[in-house]
Amino acid sequence: MSTLFQSMPEGGHASTSAAELAEQIAALRAGPDGANAPALAVLTERLRTLAPPANAALSPLVAAARLAVPFEFSVPPSHRAAGGQWVTAAKRAFVLGLRPLHVELLRPQGAFNQRVLRVLERLESRRDQGRREDLTAWVRAQLDAEGPPAEGPTVSAPVARPWKLAWHAWRRALKPVLEPLLARQAEWNALMRETLLSVAAEGPPDVVDATHRVARLVALAWPLARPGLPRSVRASAPLWGEVLRRQSRFNGEAVVALAAILGVRTPPPALPALEDFHDWCTLREPADVNAARNALERLPHRPRLSLVVSTAGACPSHLRECLASVEAQLYPQWELVVVGPEG
Repeated sequence: MSTLFQSMPEGGHASTSAAELAEQIAALRAGPDGANAPALAVLTERLRTLAPPANAALSPLVAAARLAVPFEFSVPPSHRAAGGQWVTAAKRAFVLGLRPLHVELLRPQGAFNQRVLRVLERLESRRDQGRREDLTAWVRAQLDAEGPPAEGPTVSAPVARPWKLAWHAWRRALKPVLEPLLARQAEWNALMRETLLSVAAEGPPDVVDATHRVARLVALAWPLARPGLPRSVRASAPLWGEVLRRQSRFNGEAVVALAAILGVRTPPPALPALEDFHDWCTLREPADVNAARNALERLPHRPRLSLVVSTAGACPSHLRECLASVEAQLYPQWELVVVGPEG
């Protein structure tokens, strides 16, 4: 056994820094193949357990782990000045008021997320250790393990039957909405499983195939982006978007972690199509609005801005939308000058 491995303290509770551990790992990797495998595995695991600095960015795998439970719902307040409070109230009533049903809807997906995380962690550890053992059987056993039942939670006997009746009635009533809504997530799950099994094989991954798979997983990451959704689903997309917010973010972070393991890049985000603009805004606007609000609070001076709008030849509906857009701005110090056709 190597000298480095023999000199390690029991329990692994030394004050060794991450830099020192990295130097030891590099020294072991420079030795004969396989000779220092036990020491390399222990040192690599110790390096992985060291907490990053507080200002360090989370790795995609850590970020995915924090999002793995898809039913920890949180509905942020709407940024819209006109009617924003009613939009927020409606979303919270739908998401939180029906929370037990949404939890049971997403419980099997949460179990699958945890299995995906375990596999990604093992594949990342194998990559860090420079080993290429075949993990196909282990990965298949992990991903195909049965999760918790989808019929509903374990409840006390007096309310078990009413709960199950309510659960199944809700599923039947919303079947036209739920089936197309969850179909894209099911497609993402199947492709992620297939890709992880491919990565688990002993040989190096094909870069072209890996890049294609990652690009497809990125395209499937947002369940509501499925083309051809029924009108009932599109109409309720803002509500279901809140229910699936964490799951969509988990999908994205898991794909980034997978791409890092494969040594490929995720594709750049595509420009949204005109019909997908509302969904794109739903994803991007909250963070942009919060950043603008924070920047506004730091302004030492707030000069008044004058906006001039001409109504000559304007369509009434377009003019109303223009005025509503101005009223919805975060910056409070403004005045609107409307100029009629006569000037």
